[in-house]
Amino acid sequence: MTELRILCLWIFNITWISGQNLTGENICGNKTFVTCCNDYEQVGNICVECKPGYAGRNCSLPCLPNYYGSRCRHTCDCSSSEYCDREQGCLCKETSPNCTNPDGYMAMATRDTEIITKGAVV
Repeated sequence: MTELRILCLWIFNITWISGQNLTGENICGNKTFVTCCNDYEQVGNICVECKPGYAGRNCSLPCLPNYYGSRCRHTCDCSSSEYCDREQGCLCKETSPNCTNPDGYMAMATRDTEIITKGAVV
């Protein structure tokens, strides 16, 4: 039990010490304990927004199914030839013939392999 108390105090102390040096926006807490707000993570001594596809405290939660993007705010409405990517939204399934992804890449299924090309069918 003593080891558990020491571990808890050690973790709290490191979090408290690292949080005390935060500067800028998106900082939450009080006079004795500061941390990055939800949907932000600490990078150096500032709080930055989570990468697309992640949210929550320290950006530790991936988007739930059918949600994507910054802070998982967007909802996927994908066709049967697409799937919901937590970062970008609806993307073509590998087996979907003639499906075009948002970045302009077309997925074209062939008998043995999939050919991916930009802007043209190969």
